[in-house]
Amino acid sequence: MAKKQKKDSNKGRALSSKSSQKAKSSKSGGTSLVALAALGLAGIVIGIAFVYLRSLRVNQRLQLPSVIQGNLGGPADRLWGTYRSNAYFGIRPRLPEAASFGLMWFGRGRGSLDIRHDCDHSDPSIQYGWTRHDGTSFGQQDIKDLDVQIKTTFYKTTDFSWTSRISVTPLSTTSQALRPMVVIFYVYSEGDSPLEYVKGKQKNSITKVTGNIKELGDFELRFHLSSLPAKSEHHYLATNLPGGLSFLEEKMGKILRYDQNSGKIYLPGEIDFFPQEGKKDNNFIAVQIKTTLPFELDITYSPINGLGSDSQTPLHGPALTEALERRIRKFDQQFEETFALEKKNFTTREIDFAKLAFSNLIGGISYFYGASSVISSGMKQPVPYWPAPLYTAVPSRSFFPRGFLWDEGFHQLIASKWNVEVTKV
Repeated sequence: MAKKQKKDSNKGRALSSKSSQKAKSSKSGGTSLVALAALGLAGIVIGIAFVYLRSLRVNQRLQLPSVIQGNLGGPADRLWGTYRSNAYFGIRPRLPEAASFGLMWFGRGRGSLDIRHDCDHSDPSIQYGWTRHDGTSFGQQDIKDLDVQIKTTFYKTTDFSWTSRISVTPLSTTSQALRPMVVIFYVYSEGDSPLEYVKGKQKNSITKVTGNIKELGDFELRFHLSSLPAKSEHHYLATNLPGGLSFLEEKMGKILRYDQNSGKIYLPGEIDFFPQEGKKDNNFIAVQIKTTLPFELDITYSPINGLGSDSQTPLHGPALTEALERRIRKFDQQFEETFALEKKNFTTREIDFAKLAFSNLIGGISYFYGASSVISSGMKQPVPYWPAPLYTAVPSRSFFPRGFLWDEGFHQLIASKWNVEVTKV
């Protein structure tokens, strides 16, 4: 009996020992899992922190003196220019949050409404290009849209005042070519300064737009309507444009009104995109003119206080025509002195082609301001650089209207031979 109790006691100790070992094993395994989970979580945190720190380093500004010193807008003779090369005709200063000006028109094709604004290389019905451009104060461009020729001219009377001339002529005498033409010229204020306008004698016409550019002061934009045919129709748009000039053609297509009775397509005047938020200051004003062909319209920009306000009034009308003839002769003379193509026995046709190629390079010089997007290995999304200006020529006004360092070296080989100052910031 004593032996049996001893045997049972030994058996109990063995079972207890096995249970204890299992408990220890289970506890050890649980501790290992917790440790592995902690290590995994720590790895994730370290990985996220690494990517975050890398993203900070990717767009960290170098703490050294800036290469570009002096006036923000650069030399006065290159403050204003046709620096919006992605548009068929766009003007702006080399300043951030300033004002942009541009041209739109209704395409001449039949069918649905086609608003022309951004250069489009995929449209075979339109041809465009600068025929002469000096990179500082003068440029002429020919645009052929099916049955009409549109000539856009940029002319600076002074460093701070300029004129845009829009000339439209039919390319034939057919009734199709002689149809009335619709053009729209606009101004957009990029900063906080509002735009105001003054109406003319003709119904819905605008003769003057005023605004302010922070670094330059107040300005006025005048529409010289007296040169237009008598039977001209006028409309306008004054609004606070959401999202700026991005996708402007699509925005204008939605804004335009259609009169079923007359078939007219027109701008609606004063509108609010978000009336529930209350009236906002106008930062976009567009002037629409529909008129018979041919016609010519001069639009002048001049400062009314601040920089250049005491300078000469911008030319328009016959005085501008005479000045342009002199500027064309000066351009042709400088082109020959620079490249000597006549002396090399090139034909007139070949020289005209060379002028066109050169002028489109110079006329493609643009000004951009904003933050570039950059990305590094291990980053899923790009991050922005700090806001900065970019003054550069572009490889293509339609296909690649932005800076490209590789091409810029080739651009400057030609531009610096013409005028080395044009290549400087």
